[in-house]
Amino acid sequence: MSEPASLRTAEMRIAHAALVVASSLMVLSLLLGTLRLMALNYMYTGLLTGLYGLHSVLMVFGFLAPVIAVERIPPKFLAPWAPLSAKLPPLAASSVIVGASLEVSGYSFLVPTLVYLGASLVSLSSGLFLAFIVLTLPASSIRLPSYYMMLSCIAWMATAVFSAFSLPGGDVPFVLLLLSFPVSFILGERAGLIWSGSSAGAKRGLRASLGLISGAVASFLVASFLPFYSQLTLLQAGLVLQSASFLMTFWAEMKAFPGGRRPMRGIRSYMRWHIKVSYVWGVVGLAIGIYFLSGDMTSHVYDALVHSISVGFVGTMLLAHGPVIIPSVLGRRFDGRSPSYLPLGLLTLANVIRVAGDVLVPVLKFEWLYTVIGSSGWLVLLAAASFVTRLRKGSGEEPRSEPLG
Repeated sequence: MSEPASLRTAEMRIAHAALVVASSLMVLSLLLGTLRLMALNYMYTGLLTGLYGLHSVLMVFGFLAPVIAVERIPPKFLAPWAPLSAKLPPLAASSVIVGASLEVSGYSFLVPTLVYLGASLVSLSSGLFLAFIVLTLPASSIRLPSYYMMLSCIAWMATAVFSAFSLPGGDVPFVLLLLSFPVSFILGERAGLIWSGSSAGAKRGLRASLGLISGAVASFLVASFLPFYSQLTLLQAGLVLQSASFLMTFWAEMKAFPGGRRPMRGIRSYMRWHIKVSYVWGVVGLAIGIYFLSGDMTSHVYDALVHSISVGFVGTMLLAHGPVIIPSVLGRRFDGRSPSYLPLGLLTLANVIRVAGDVLVPVLKFEWLYTVIGSSGWLVLLAAASFVTRLRKGSGEEPRSEPLG
């Protein structure tokens, strides 16, 4: 078997294994998040209470980072160093899964050595993925998405280092920087997908969006090293810049794919609706964040900020791209003629309940509202289960490319 063919087979095996393990860690993260949400709303179960703080580490480093890495398996580049660069995403996916698992074990059993070793591996994985982006940049016909992805690697690496010393819960700069990792990557993906159909003005907007999101990440990073009251202005500025980046990218999306150009059906219509919902959640979350930093720094508003972006923006974008990306990574086909909107409906309902409830519960204080909010996490788990089930049913053995946008 030739080196490229054997390399491809090895990559596919690693991709499959990484997706299975990452999905398992996602389920654990969602379960911990649901139990934590129930406890916060006076529905205390007593289950896994010592692990609630690991929810975000599991989700970002245990699930999102491996998925981002395997999305580049196998790389479609013809540069002379392709055999070298092709090995980097599998190494990044493997090291971040092992690192996240060690971190979780270290925090769970109070073994600092495991925490430091795990954080080191997560940092290494970000460096490997950054090296992959740099090595393949000369072969890229569109370089702008790669710059977004380099930015996401900076957030990935910085938060990996921070996680060696503390968990992100309640640390606003840490959390916003942690969220910037998948957010920057997703914006880069969208910029790459719409670039060819964009006008000159929309392309300028996408470049401006990169500058804005870069300023936001820089603000969150610098704020991480400042005393609490010195952080607020930088964090507010970062949220404003990130909001502007969202709006600029969304404007470019609408310019590139105006709804009236031709009717959209199947996977194109599916993706368009998910992308619209995702951007709405992103802007809502950032607006809540600005309000939060302006004075109402309560835990309820903080949770509304975090979950608008994490579940609303990032989660909905995963639903949008998953039916195309995951089967292609696994060498399978997805029938995009009649995709299911059930996961989107469940996820959106869950997040509306969560975010609206978090904002309103300090004012209304209805006992039944706590029960509704506390139970909404199960809808997220149900949405994930529905999505995976539909994905498995719609996948075949042969890869099939679908238009994106």
